[in-house]
Amino acid sequence: MKGLPALALRHALYAKGRTVLVLLALTISMVVPLCSELLMGRYDQSMRARAAASPLLAGAEGSAFDLVLETLFFRPSDHEKVTFGFFEELSRAQKGLTIPLHLGHSMRKYPLVGTSQEYHEQRGLQPAEGHLPQLNGDVVLGATVATALGASLGDEFFSDPPRLYDLTRPAPMRLLVVGILAPTETADDGAVFTAVQTSWTLDGYYHGHRDAESLAETSPELVISEAPDRLALSGALIEDNSFSQEKAQDFHLHGEQSRLPLSSVLIFPPDAESHTILKGRINGRAGCQAVSPSAVLDDLLGIVFKIKQLLDRLGFLLSAATMALVVLVAALSLRLRQREMQTMDALGAPAGFKLRLVGLELGLIFVTAAALATGLSLLLARILPDLVTLL
Repeated sequence: MKGLPALALRHALYAKGRTVLVLLALTISMVVPLCSELLMGRYDQSMRARAAASPLLAGAEGSAFDLVLETLFFRPSDHEKVTFGFFEELSRAQKGLTIPLHLGHSMRKYPLVGTSQEYHEQRGLQPAEGHLPQLNGDVVLGATVATALGASLGDEFFSDPPRLYDLTRPAPMRLLVVGILAPTETADDGAVFTAVQTSWTLDGYYHGHRDAESLAETSPELVISEAPDRLALSGALIEDNSFSQEKAQDFHLHGEQSRLPLSSVLIFPPDAESHTILKGRINGRAGCQAVSPSAVLDDLLGIVFKIKQLLDRLGFLLSAATMALVVLVAALSLRLRQREMQTMDALGAPAGFKLRLVGLELGLIFVTAAALATGLSLLLARILPDLVTLL
């Protein structure tokens, strides 16, 4: 590098304090809008893609935002439940594929999603290892969960207790990892999947009992009466809530399955007509609602992007203040370099040489700041969590 560029660079390196100050100010003023744009773009893309892949969602009456965020992104919610009988009615209507979803439980703080195998088919979830749940107590891990837990096939994890110190709720149960899903870059990567029956077991609706004969030998005080072909056991007998391959088929329900709870029902109508008819029928029922996730998220994103507009305005004010600082530093620099400029005039520097020198020096700092801001923004966009996970 020779001539004017070399002189500008040497002076920028000589005045290190001033150069670093201007460089930091410019970089920060650029990082804020760039990072905001990248994060919001990823946020918008991921949410809209998820909603577009979920044509219709049915659940209990209440907040449509809560219903959509709970079902599509597995966010905790106090939204009311529907019944399995409601799901069966929708299935009998034959207006599209219906998929039950049970949410509310977790395993190592990751959401535990009770659903059917059709969910995996519709979402394109394929096991990278193992297979999908087949027995009560089987779970498959999303790619992110498996990596975070360092899990492999055959590992066992306890479910999280639903309420700490609540003795009326079933105790945590041991769950068996039978599969690990391939990464999809969606909310499914951060979830644990199981069958709906396992979720109902964690609710306490399904349960098993220990073998009566072995129990009579180890705890005779629980035997009320005995006959040649049967044993009558005390009501104090505690239900057996531990899963195993041998006992998984023995878990049973006292009551009607149609009355058991579901968080929501995901529906895939074959055409627009079926979509409209089914949505109208569900919304006509008391206590139920059907929503189009894309429409709900459009409203939500409208609110989010209004906030982004406010941040953009604040970013503009920050940039304006930064440019004022740069102009002030440049003016002060010229005053401090007055003797240097007089020397240049004495040496016969051409007209405009001094302005070109200062402009080139500021240009070099600006280009460096732009490169740093771009690199830093891309890095932050990669390491910061998806905003969907913060909802």
